[in-house]
Order: sequence, then structure tokens, then C-alpha cells
Amino acid sequence: MELHDFGPAKLFDTAGIDEEGALGNKKRAKTLSTLKECDVALIVLDGLRLLPLAAPGAAKAALRDALKWELQLMQAAEKHGVSPLLLLNTKGGAGAGADASGAHARIRELVDPAGMAGWAAIDLGAASVQSKGASVDVPTALSGFLQDGVAASRARETAHSLPSAVLSPEAAVFLNIPMDAETPTMRLLRPQALVQVHRLSGVYIYI
Repeated sequence: MELHDFGPAKLFDTAGIDEEGALGNKKRAKTLSTLKECDVALIVLDGLRLLPLAAPGAAKAALRDALKWELQLMQAAEKHGVSPLLLLNTKGGAGAGADASGAHARIRELVDPAGMAGWAAIDLGAASVQSKGASVDVPTALSGFLQDGVAASRARETAHSLPSAVLSPEAAVFLNIPMDAETPTMRLLRPQALVQVHRLSGVYIYI
């Protein structure tokens, strides 16, 4: 798909991570593995399940246990250099009480104690929500949240696959790609693809 102001993007629609049993373990492993190919990860939190556990006076240990898989996702995201976006789904009016903001804060504090991840609480079942002081439809609010997350990810200082400091605008880049019997044909592996992406974002001649 195309993201406005950013260009083409590849989306991965992964399985849920809280399913128990052998099949759940396989789905979870696949989801965690997908993070290796991502720049941004949208992690949806179930408000109906979590907000009652974040109510005033509720045991913090119970909320932490309920967030165990989300915490694992956050750890994997950090490991792979992925920017996480936390979306609390308040569908059905979950957490609409007087202490809603406090419950949201308690959940966020547990799953993202450093406060580094993007955060939004949106009723995904509603027709419209308040976003930045205005009433907008849910797809627009969600799209804005994702756009902001992508912008923040791109602004991060990341290691480059090419030594930009020593390459001039006239430099030529040669890729020496070892091939063996198990190498997929007609397809670059991720390290070579990253070099291409970095090259295309610069001014170097690619051969």
C-alpha cells in the first residue's frame, strides 16, 4: 500500500499472540519472527480484558500477568530495532468511566515504562472519535496514528548498511552476493535488500 508523504509500505497482518496450546505457540513464534522484517509494529491492546484489571485498587500483578504476551512483543521489538505503536482498543465503551485516563496510564506504565512507544486509545467499533480536538471517523484517526508512528520511526538515528561518510556522490557500489544451492533464486535476502534501500535513498550509482 501507499502511505501519504512516505511512499510504498508493506503490511504484515499477524496472528494474535495470546492463544494457548501447540497451535498458539506456532502462531506466536511466527508473529515474533515477523518483527525482524518490520520498522514499525502496531500492537493492539484489548481494553475489554485489560481495563477492569487496571481499575483503582486492582492488583498490579494481575495486570502484569494479563500483559505478559504484549511485554514479550515489546522486548522483541526492542531487540530488532522496531518502533512499537500501542493502540488500546476501547471498543464497547471499555474504560469510559471516571478513572478512564488513570486506567490507561497504568496499562501504559506497565507495558512501556520508558514511555518511548506511540500511544493511542481508540474505540475501533465507533463511527467517530475525538482526535487532536476534532471529531473524525475511526479510519482517519487510526491512519493519523500510524502516519505519526512511521514519521517518528524514520526520524530515529539508525545504523546504515553503507558507510555514507566515506562515499562521494560519484561513488559506485558493488554487491558481492555469495550463492549456494540453498540460496533462493531471483530474490535478494534481507541484508542485500537493506543495502539497496539505503542506496536508493542516497545519491550513489548502483551496479
